[in-house]
Amino acid sequence: MSANSYNGRSAPELDARSIRESSVSVAVPTVGLEINANHLRAVREGVVTGTARPLHVGRSTQVWEIRIENEAGELTCISRLTMAVVPQRAVNTRNVAT
Repeated sequence: MSANSYNGRSAPELDARSIRESSVSVAVPTVGLEINANHLRAVREGVVTGTARPLHVGRSTQVWEIRIENEAGELTCISRLTMAVVPQRAVNTRNVAT
């Protein structure tokens, strides 16, 4: 992501990226419960890289750590995201939700 698109948007971007990652990790839908982001360094130009890693992947919740670094590898933002796993409703043989 370029620095211009990053400025002031890291928390929503972190949330969106982590939701995609968490949904893939358990193959079921997830929704965000809480996000905490600490902005440590300004980025005015260049490219930033975000890395999300799971700290906890359970049946009903997930906790993710997201790090955003600048081109020099310096940490610019650290975030923790808590997700709820949305259980799929049971479907009968007629394909009607029960």
